[in-house]
Amino acid sequence: MGPTRWAVTALAAVTVAATVVFSAAAPAAAAATNRTVYTFAHGDITTGVPVTPPGGSTGGRRGRIRGGTIVGRGESVSGATFLVKLFNEDGSTFFCMGSLVSRRHVLTAASCGVKAGMKARVGGLDLYKGWYLNIKAATPYPWYDPSSQINDLAMLELENPPALSDYAHSGVVPIEIAPNGYVPPRLRISGWGANGSDGTGPAWGGGVRELRSGFQPTNEPELCEALLGEFRALALDRQVCTNFESLEDTSMCYLDTGGALWDRRWIAPETYEYRIYGIASYWAIPEGSPDRCPLAEPNVFTKIRPFVWWTSKFLSAA
Repeated sequence: MGPTRWAVTALAAVTVAATVVFSAAAPAAAAATNRTVYTFAHGDITTGVPVTPPGGSTGGRRGRIRGGTIVGRGESVSGATFLVKLFNEDGSTFFCMGSLVSRRHVLTAASCGVKAGMKARVGGLDLYKGWYLNIKAATPYPWYDPSSQINDLAMLELENPPALSDYAHSGVVPIEIAPNGYVPPRLRISGWGANGSDGTGPAWGGGVRELRSGFQPTNEPELCEALLGEFRALALDRQVCTNFESLEDTSMCYLDTGGALWDRRWIAPETYEYRIYGIASYWAIPEGSPDRCPLAEPNVFTKIRPFVWWTSKFLSAA
């Protein structure tokens, strides 16, 4: 198999109520007629879940990618080649995700609250597999706004990472940042996911943690504004909305914050280039819904391309 590149996404708990207008066909016109109250959720270190490697057990886990398809070993469409799992300082709590974008750098969401001294597992289909590395530095984007989650991205630096050749030998290859501002109409998300609509899943202890991967349609900025504009400030030149009225059986859920909105491009037989377009920031939940990870409701990602001037400061020195 040729080179593989990838990234992942993550989101979870902090909710805020808001009035939003929406319609299936003409969002601007529907704003005057149909009104839905949404709450919103994202994840950070405070909403992480204690984990026990295979052989032990704990209580139930919160959800991650809802739905999607279980990824089999050897499948090149999983994102496992670039996905990064983020843990607290002693590695006992899994709370967010990120994407390897160079030998030593990981892109994630500023809202995750990652700090130096926390741990990362790079690559691997199993939650407990991959290169286990210390996070040397965590730099949130300087103009991140926590109240609106605009500019929600952060760059992590790994301590003593392996050489690129060693990464590649283990099936790990950094993902490329999308080369321009174009966002395809359908993109992938991946995560280690329970698929319960209430955000729950099977017990942690024992067995392989299944990586799931699925698709989301991207939504027009005008639709996103009509849906969410009354809730909070938006910056749709720097954000991507996905998943509204989607027919795909995939949605972001708890612990997916910081994961990737990504896709792959065919280069040659068995050879693909993987590209990341966005970083998972938050998602919308209709007020009163028992479903904490609803299908076919808006998911919001930070678009990466507008921040290349900032990310290049790190990557040029990698």
